[in-house]
Formats: sequence, structure tokens, C-alpha cells
Amino acid sequence: MTDPIYYFAYGSNLCRPRLQQRVPSATFMCQGQLLAYQLRFNKVGLDGSGKGNIEQTGNIDDCVWGAVFRVQASEVSHLDKAESLGVGYERLNLRVKTPKGNMSVFTYFALLKDDELRPFHWYKAYVVHGAREHRLPSSYIQEIQAVLSISDPDSQRSQQNTLLPDIAQLNQDLRRDKVQ
Repeated sequence: MTDPIYYFAYGSNLCRPRLQQRVPSATFMCQGQLLAYQLRFNKVGLDGSGKGNIEQTGNIDDCVWGAVFRVQASEVSHLDKAESLGVGYERLNLRVKTPKGNMSVFTYFALLKDDELRPFHWYKAYVVHGAREHRLPSSYIQEIQAVLSISDPDSQRSQQNTLLPDIAQLNQDLRRDKVQ
């Protein structure tokens, strides 16, 4: 029997249905905090948009909230593929603060970054949905909502990424408001 493996989700994989499409064994364990890091949307996506990324700041007041999931070791390669391991993201082992104490987890950080990129509305909707789903602090959710996002020029891709009713509604709200 292998030891459990824990994954720290902070971007679109916060949305449990999205993560479980990639890693069916993913089981939510608890909230997690990654101290002295900030959430950015500066990872260069294959679609030309900004994807979620974590960047170490060294400032203990900075924090990335996320969700810790237990995953089967046999499925980690599926997540690596979805995250374009070695091309888009690199895997990082670290410790996060949780209600259960500090936990050893793995997560991903961007290899290619561009601070001028913006996430698509549907991508940001996944992150907001996941943050709400896991009851992350409302002030943190508001910070995510304040991130500028853009419409996806590929309507088919946008539609494919809004199949969940909550995501579709958030995406529609973001397109209508054009504020975040």
C-alpha cells in the first residue's frame, strides 16, 4: 500500500468537478494556505491567455489559499499531462498550513510567465467557483474576482469550459459586466 499523496490546488483545479475529470480519485481534505506566496494569472497558456500561477514573495503577509486533495499515485501522471509538466508547469513539493497542521503537498508553478496576460472569463470562473466551493475567505475570493479577465475569442472552447451550470453563470456575468 502506498502512502497518500496530497495535491494543493489554487487555480482552476480548485473546482472539484474539473479536477475530478483529470484525476477521478481526487478527494477534498481541507483548506490550505501557502504563506509568503501570491496568486498570479501570468502563466503563459497554450491558448494565449493567462493561467494561475504561484510566486514566492518572501513576505509572510502574502498568502495563497487553496484546497488540499488526496490523490492516488497512479493518477498523478494524468494531472502532470493536464498541466503540461515540463513545458507549462513544473511540479513543486512544499508545505502548506492547514487546520490539521502543516502538510506536505505537491503543486505546480509556471515555467513561462508574462505579466501582461489576462485569464479568460471562463478560466477565472473556475477559480472563483472552486474558492467558493471550498469556502475560502471572502476577502480572498474578492481579490480573485477583482482580477481583470477577458473574453475567449474561441466561442467553442469557451462553451466547452462552461458546461457546469455555476461556471456558465459566472462566465455570463463576467462577460456582461466586463469589469473583472
